Amino acid sequence: MRNVMRLVWRDLLKHRLQVWLMLLLIVATSFIYFFIQYASDGIRTEYERFAGASGQEHFAFRPNLAVLLEGEKLRQLARRASISQQELDSLGLENLIDTGMLRLPDEEAAAAVRLSEEYRFDAAEVKYKENVDQGILYRWYDDVSERSVNRIHVVEGRMPADNGEIAVALHAGTGQPWKVGDRLTIGDQTYAVTGTVILPEQMRRYAADAERPVHIIVSAKQYERINGKEFHYFCGRFRDGVYKEDVIRQMAEDVRFASFLPAQDNPEATELAKGAASNSGMAVIFLIILTLLCTGVFLIFLNRRLRQQQKSLGCLIALGYPRAQLRKAYVAIHAALCAAGVILGLLLAYFASDLLLQQFQAQYVMPAFPKKLDASSLLTGVLVIMIGFNAASYWMLARIMNGDAAAMLHARQKQEHVNFLTRWVSRATAGLPFIWRVKLQMSVRSLKMIVMLGITVLLSSILFIMGLSLNQSSSIAVEQRFRGVHYQYDIHYAEARISQHDGSRNDYYLQKNKRMAWDEGSGKRAGATVNLLAFDGDDQWLTLSDGSGREMNAKLKEGAIVHVSKAQLYGLQIGSTIKLLFGGKEVAVPIAAFCSNGDPAAVYMDKLQLTKALGISPDIYNASFTHSLGADARQEEGSKVISTESMRKEMQDQASSSQLSAVLNQVIGGVIAVIMVWLVALITVEENKANMAVLRMIGYSDREIANMLLNIYIAIVTVSYCVFTPISLLVVRYILNMVSLNTNDFIPLIYSIYTFVLVLVIIVAIYYAVLFAVRRMYVHTFGASPTNM
Repeated sequence: MRNVMRLVWRDLLKHRLQVWLMLLLIVATSFIYFFIQYASDGIRTEYERFAGASGQEHFAFRPNLAVLLEGEKLRQLARRASISQQELDSLGLENLIDTGMLRLPDEEAAAAVRLSEEYRFDAAEVKYKENVDQGILYRWYDDVSERSVNRIHVVEGRMPADNGEIAVALHAGTGQPWKVGDRLTIGDQTYAVTGTVILPEQMRRYAADAERPVHIIVSAKQYERINGKEFHYFCGRFRDGVYKEDVIRQMAEDVRFASFLPAQDNPEATELAKGAASNSGMAVIFLIILTLLCTGVFLIFLNRRLRQQQKSLGCLIALGYPRAQLRKAYVAIHAALCAAGVILGLLLAYFASDLLLQQFQAQYVMPAFPKKLDASSLLTGVLVIMIGFNAASYWMLARIMNGDAAAMLHARQKQEHVNFLTRWVSRATAGLPFIWRVKLQMSVRSLKMIVMLGITVLLSSILFIMGLSLNQSSSIAVEQRFRGVHYQYDIHYAEARISQHDGSRNDYYLQKNKRMAWDEGSGKRAGATVNLLAFDGDDQWLTLSDGSGREMNAKLKEGAIVHVSKAQLYGLQIGSTIKLLFGGKEVAVPIAAFCSNGDPAAVYMDKLQLTKALGISPDIYNASFTHSLGADARQEEGSKVISTESMRKEMQDQASSSQLSAVLNQVIGGVIAVIMVWLVALITVEENKANMAVLRMIGYSDREIANMLLNIYIAIVTVSYCVFTPISLLVVRYILNMVSLNTNDFIPLIYSIYTFVLVLVIIVAIYYAVLFAVRRMYVHTFGASPTNM
């Protein structure tokens, strides 16, 4: 066994550069996978613990009293609440309940209890008040520590107990982080911060302003004295703590829910978990692709080394050494080197994962952002790499050593085979200058080089195109959102009212979180949660247009206008019928057109047609577009003023996560390109050592030698890029569609001719940069004696 080990070690030392490069590939594969998994597993574990401990909601809802109670009883309750018959006819009973003009707390609570018993969930009512002070919106909650759903988590300090004490939620930033002991002045009252908290339903960070509130917790007594418009809703969590997709779909289509928002459709609550899960899936994809890629390169190197060692191996077999012992020695050493690479990548990833965790911590709030590696993730990473490399090693060893010992002793270097591609290129390039003809013929001599470069170009172009698309889509989404928007402010009123036809504004009717359903081709009913915006189609305020810029406000008379992202995400077609649930009524409307601008979450309808279908006044409105704010709009209790400037800023802030993914894709694409081009260059140097030495002896310079024998694959790179670009687009489109379906947020594939040119320039630049480095590193090879090759 000692002689066998000595042979293997001499072989490894002789080819130590190849060994170091293969070790680098293993380290890179291990590092990329575990770098992402350390952060993803830690975030997912902590999120699940926090969601369970705090009873994070599985859905938010409002009972539909228009269905749950008899119509006559509701009318009696309305008259008892001093609501006139005219208001009932013009605003509608469902709208009075939705906006809070008709308060029926006892009936709503009883309805929530009945629904919770039927669907087996715990329900809790969430009440809050809102007011604005010095341009900041404040949302006030009372301390409901006994609540079973969405329990408030105290990060530091304690909950407020006396007047003048508050606890502040950490997700809303106001310029500096809140600390226990700070004092906050709101209006004419100064409060002492006794604690900082996390709300389970609000985990995404943002900068507080007049539209995005600062969440404040006060004592129950102090809450009663807060001035402001009060809102409420119910939150629910299944009693066994398990999120049930099938039950959620059933509840979403149940007309007894006036509004229903699953947690998976609420980015404030679940975007962090979705991001971690998406990264984890991406890590597994990278692990498999890089392992297959590196295993292929390893087989090329191993095959070359074993071919050179055939006589030595044949001699050992002839002397009586078992073939199994020889294979065992090689596999053992390869396994040890592979394990060392995996462990090194694991350790480097442990320290580097802090960077990824810091990115998450800057965008979300959670009690902790720990580094953690699940046993399943550890086993997946280790086993995939170890099995991939060592199974390939064993297969190649068995293939070489199963031959007859005598044949191995008399083995000669394999004569170079002139493949069909070389012959075809020789004929096709007959008219080219000599140096170009020789370089092209040399570049197609080895099919394995062509395959390696093709795979390199394919993977790199996929990652570069995806990264550029993500980067552009985040910017284009902002521009498309505000194209055709001619107003400066969007005002949402606390209560519906009857329009007075004021020329300084354009009134419209807005219904949030309504269920949109449609029939799929298979006959299965599908649905989604949308916002319905019904307006008169006046293009002086909002002009809807398609991708070509053609205005389509007139299409509102023919049916609904849906954002093109919804069409691509759900497969909707023009002419398809969608059904919208309002209270106890289901309004069916055909899709008249798809718009590319406006709010992606909105479905646009003609207000006259909608109010006619609902049987309410055509002059009803609860929101307005305007160019300026009057005193009534600024001071009206419960109204929200949203400026286009603040909306644009919010969308730009949210684009940071897409840009982070874009950068990560581009970096990994660059790393793959550098490693693979380096390996191709190394193999080329190894195969042409004798030729390089001869050229050096007859007077060629290092640059000329490198240009003739090393820099020969630029044509292969260019042709591969042209061939594989359509495949890259299909792969990127498929990946983005899968991510869109998982996140319920359409991510378009954005590209142009400049995208393709830029990606080609990047790949070619990497190719030449690596060749320059290889030429400088292996310049001594060009001067070696051909007798030593």
